[in-house]
Amino acid sequence: MSGQIVDQLDEKRLKENFSNWSVWIKTKPVRFVGDELNSLLISAQMVLAKAPTTHTWGMQIRERQESGFQSYAFESILFKDKALLAANNSAQRYSDSGTTRLDAQTGLEKYVFAYLGAHDPYYARGNFPAFGVFIKKDAERFPYCNATRRDLHSLEVRADSRPFIDYFLLPEDARKFAAHEAVYLHDGDVFHYLGHLRHFGEKGYIDKRWQWLIEFHFRERVELNYFDAILWPVVRGASSMRSGSRPNARLKEAVAKFAKDNTQCCTITYEITTPSRAPAQFLTAAAVAMNYYLERDRFPTCIEQDGTPKP
Repeated sequence: MSGQIVDQLDEKRLKENFSNWSVWIKTKPVRFVGDELNSLLISAQMVLAKAPTTHTWGMQIRERQESGFQSYAFESILFKDKALLAANNSAQRYSDSGTTRLDAQTGLEKYVFAYLGAHDPYYARGNFPAFGVFIKKDAERFPYCNATRRDLHSLEVRADSRPFIDYFLLPEDARKFAAHEAVYLHDGDVFHYLGHLRHFGEKGYIDKRWQWLIEFHFRERVELNYFDAILWPVVRGASSMRSGSRPNARLKEAVAKFAKDNTQCCTITYEITTPSRAPAQFLTAAAVAMNYYLERDRFPTCIEQDGTPKP
């Protein structure tokens, strides 16, 4: 029955899940012991207690009118609905795949999804350039928000005999557990877990990263006041988008209005030079913005095409 699992969630059960997974993770081999292990865990916890969750969408056409006018997903999300809406909300269809059978089974069709890690270009595939939101930690209040140790579509979960409900965690416990995973499963490298430029060249890293990230879920909608920052594409040259020059002009017009109306959200422009480079340039911007924030406690306002951040 749709919503069956999310309707069963309570703090006691989610605390038990965290306790069980905490015992499980310590059975994994790790090359650190004693003070070094404790130091790495404390360091990872500090980073992952601070890292924002992220949500991605692409430049999909939302509506076509008889007059020939087209509206785009970013216009619907940022100026009409003024919120990210869950996949089961028929008023907003910008998701890459809509609602899956698993989402309906668990009840997660009623939630907005976000990863604890740098944005994933997969969710804008075929619809670049991409937008990426950093969601404020203030939004992580149970029961409005819950988390799962993995995306439930991941191969690990599908191969596991545990019931799906065992994967659910309270938001604060999910962040703590992510720190243990960074140490035990990522050789103590918290930025390998989150997403960092130095790892993007590793075989399979970009394609597999989503399968180890903690996934957060927000009930029904995420309002603009919970947007901490947004990655906003700036397309260099009309020929760099298949849609032509008019969408480019609308992107430029909209960014100024959004920044003026939403001063609580840092607008981070990033450059797209060619369609073929759009996924890589978005991923670079996402990782650079995340790491800039973690190092400086603020976001950059611009990321150049070579990945250089500007204050």
